[in-house]
Amino acid sequence: GPLFFLIYINDVKIFDDGVKTLLYADDSVLYVSGRNLIELENKLLNSMTNFINWTVKNKLTLKLLS
Repeated sequence: GPLFFLIYINDVKIFDDGVKTLLYADDSVLYVSGRNLIELENKLLNSMTNFINWTVKNKLTLKLLS
Protein backbone atom coordinates (compact mmCIF):
# COMPACT_ATOMS: atom_id res chain seq x y z
CA GLY A 1 0.00 0.00 0.00
CA PRO A 2 0.98 3.65 0.44
CA LEU A 3 3.51 2.98 3.20
CA PHE A 4 5.46 0.53 1.04
CA PHE A 5 5.50 3.03 -1.84
CA LEU A 6 6.92 5.75 0.43
CA ILE A 7 9.62 3.38 1.67
CA TYR A 8 10.36 2.38 -1.93
CA ILE A 9 10.93 5.97 -3.13
CA ASN A 10 12.72 7.12 0.04
CA ASP A 11 16.13 7.20 -1.71
CA VAL A 12 14.97 9.33 -4.66
CA LYS A 13 16.84 12.40 -3.35
CA ILE A 14 19.93 11.81 -5.51
CA PHE A 15 20.27 15.24 -7.03
CA ASP A 16 23.04 17.80 -7.34
CA ASP A 17 23.59 20.66 -4.91
CA GLY A 18 20.99 23.37 -5.19
CA VAL A 19 18.25 21.03 -6.39
CA LYS A 20 15.48 20.29 -3.93
CA THR A 21 12.69 17.76 -4.24
CA LEU A 22 9.17 17.74 -2.94
CA LEU A 23 7.65 14.29 -2.65
CA TYR A 24 3.98 13.91 -1.89
CA ALA A 25 2.26 10.56 -2.38
CA ASP A 26 3.08 9.64 -5.98
CA ASP A 27 4.00 13.18 -7.12
CA SER A 28 7.53 14.56 -7.32
CA VAL A 29 8.63 18.13 -7.98
CA LEU A 30 12.16 19.45 -8.56
CA TYR A 31 13.07 22.97 -7.46
CA VAL A 32 16.24 24.67 -8.68
CA SER A 33 17.76 28.08 -8.34
CA GLY A 34 20.69 29.64 -10.10
CA ARG A 35 22.39 32.82 -11.15
CA ASN A 36 21.47 32.57 -14.82
CA LEU A 37 19.49 30.56 -17.34
CA ILE A 38 22.43 28.40 -18.42
CA GLU A 39 23.12 27.35 -14.81
CA LEU A 40 19.42 26.50 -14.34
CA GLU A 41 19.32 24.47 -17.55
CA ASN A 42 22.44 22.51 -16.56
CA LYS A 43 21.10 21.76 -13.07
CA LEU A 44 17.74 20.63 -14.42
CA LEU A 45 19.29 18.50 -17.16
CA ASN A 46 21.63 16.74 -14.71
CA SER A 47 18.86 16.25 -12.17
CA MET A 48 16.38 14.90 -14.69
CA THR A 49 19.03 12.53 -16.05
CA ASN A 50 19.70 11.27 -12.50
CA PHE A 51 15.98 10.95 -11.83
CA ILE A 52 15.31 9.04 -15.04
CA ASN A 53 18.24 6.71 -14.33
CA TRP A 54 16.85 6.12 -10.83
CA THR A 55 13.39 5.27 -12.21
CA VAL A 56 14.85 2.84 -14.75
CA LYS A 57 16.96 1.17 -12.06
CA ASN A 58 13.88 0.83 -9.82
CA LYS A 59 11.56 -0.24 -12.67
CA LEU A 60 9.24 2.76 -12.42
CA THR A 61 7.67 4.74 -15.25
CA LEU A 62 7.25 8.52 -15.50
CA LYS A 63 4.26 10.56 -16.51
CA LEU A 64 5.51 14.10 -17.16
CA LEU A 65 3.08 16.98 -16.86
CA SER A 66 3.74 20.45 -18.19
